[in-house]
Amino acid sequence: MNLYIFNETRRGAIFGIGTYIRELVIALKDSDIHISIINLMSDKPQIQIDNIDGINYWYFPNPILELRTLDNQKQRELYFKNIVYLLKIHITNEKELIFHINYNQCTSLAIELKKCLIAK
Repeated sequence: MNLYIFNETRRGAIFGIGTYIRELVIALKDSDIHISIINLMSDKPQIQIDNIDGINYWYFPNPILELRTLDNQKQRELYFKNIVYLLKIHITNEKELIFHINYNQCTSLAIELKKCLIAK
């Protein structure tokens, strides 16, 4: 089983949601579940993947300011669509996928994941 936990870089990532994710990873790390933490809106300058104790930590940077659209909703949809397509390249087993999204503003991310990665 492959668990992808989505996290946005914001205050909650350090406190409430961040604590929840850390505790979830601790509880599951010795199981047969392959865990990847997908950090969105990261302050990293480029896409980065770190493997720490068998957990993959993905970092996707904010969109380049000069290339952003002025429509915030459209920008988020485009950002999430690109994240999903980049993940799809690296997901070799599209069976037994679980996507855990912690934010209510990620509807377009959920729709894109369903469209591209969840079996029809």
